[in-house]
Amino acid sequence: MTNLMIPDVSERTMARLRARAARNAHTVEDEVRDVLDAATDGNNTMYLFSLHEALSEALEDVAVAGPPASEGRRGVGRASVA
Repeated sequence: MTNLMIPDVSERTMARLRARAARNAHTVEDEVRDVLDAATDGNNTMYLFSLHEALSEALEDVAVAGPPASEGRRGVGRASVA
Protein backbone atom coordinates (compact mmCIF):
# COMPACT_ATOMS: atom_id res chain seq x y z
CA MET A 1 0.00 0.00 0.00
CA THR A 2 1.02 3.57 -0.65
CA ASN A 3 0.58 6.55 1.64
CA LEU A 4 -0.97 9.81 0.54
CA MET A 5 -0.59 13.13 2.31
CA ILE A 6 -2.92 16.00 1.44
CA PRO A 7 -1.74 19.31 2.89
CA ASP A 8 -3.95 22.34 3.50
CA VAL A 9 -7.30 20.57 3.85
CA SER A 10 -9.81 23.14 5.06
CA GLU A 11 -11.37 22.83 8.51
CA ARG A 12 -14.80 22.71 6.86
CA THR A 13 -13.79 19.73 4.72
CA MET A 14 -12.27 17.94 7.72
CA ALA A 15 -15.41 18.54 9.77
CA ARG A 16 -17.55 17.09 6.98
CA LEU A 17 -15.23 14.10 6.61
CA ARG A 18 -15.38 13.49 10.37
CA ALA A 19 -19.19 13.66 10.31
CA ARG A 20 -19.42 11.38 7.27
CA ALA A 21 -16.99 8.91 8.86
CA ALA A 22 -19.01 8.87 12.08
CA ARG A 23 -22.25 8.22 10.15
CA ASN A 24 -20.60 5.27 8.42
CA ALA A 25 -18.84 4.00 11.59
CA HIS A 26 -15.45 4.57 9.93
CA THR A 27 -12.28 6.35 10.87
CA VAL A 28 -11.61 9.49 8.83
CA GLU A 29 -8.82 7.59 7.06
CA ASP A 30 -11.19 4.75 6.12
CA GLU A 31 -13.77 7.23 4.89
CA VAL A 32 -11.23 9.07 2.72
CA ARG A 33 -10.15 5.71 1.24
CA ASP A 34 -13.78 4.89 0.43
CA VAL A 35 -14.34 8.31 -1.16
CA LEU A 36 -11.19 7.98 -3.26
CA ASP A 37 -12.02 4.40 -4.25
CA ALA A 38 -15.54 5.39 -5.31
CA ALA A 39 -14.30 8.44 -7.21
CA THR A 40 -11.70 6.43 -9.14
CA ASP A 41 -13.71 3.23 -9.63
CA GLY A 42 -15.05 2.54 -13.11
CA ASN A 43 -18.45 1.79 -11.59
CA ASN A 44 -20.44 4.94 -12.38
CA THR A 45 -23.23 4.00 -9.98
CA MET A 46 -20.98 4.25 -6.92
CA TYR A 47 -19.34 7.39 -8.25
CA LEU A 48 -22.70 9.05 -8.83
CA PHE A 49 -23.92 7.97 -5.38
CA SER A 50 -20.80 9.43 -3.76
CA LEU A 51 -21.14 12.59 -5.82
CA HIS A 52 -24.81 12.92 -4.86
CA GLU A 53 -23.98 12.42 -1.17
CA ALA A 54 -21.15 14.95 -1.29
CA LEU A 55 -23.30 17.52 -3.10
CA SER A 56 -26.19 16.96 -0.71
CA GLU A 57 -23.89 17.62 2.24
CA ALA A 58 -22.35 20.67 0.59
CA LEU A 59 -25.74 22.16 -0.28
CA GLU A 60 -27.65 21.27 2.88
CA ASP A 61 -27.71 24.91 3.96
CA VAL A 62 -28.56 26.26 0.51
CA ALA A 63 -32.16 26.73 -0.60
CA VAL A 64 -32.61 25.62 -4.19
CA ALA A 65 -35.64 26.98 -6.00
CA GLY A 66 -37.25 25.45 -9.06
CA PRO A 67 -38.70 27.38 -11.97
CA PRO A 68 -41.55 29.80 -11.26
CA ALA A 69 -44.92 28.05 -11.07
CA SER A 70 -46.05 29.72 -14.30
CA GLU A 71 -43.20 28.08 -16.23
CA GLY A 72 -43.75 24.60 -14.88
CA ARG A 73 -41.41 22.08 -16.46
CA ARG A 74 -41.72 23.53 -19.95
CA GLY A 75 -38.38 23.65 -21.71
CA VAL A 76 -36.57 21.35 -19.30
CA GLY A 77 -33.92 19.44 -21.19
CA ARG A 78 -34.51 21.31 -24.45
CA ALA A 79 -32.69 24.15 -26.08
CA SER A 80 -34.73 27.34 -26.12
CA VAL A 81 -35.09 29.39 -29.26
CA ALA A 82 -35.63 33.09 -28.63
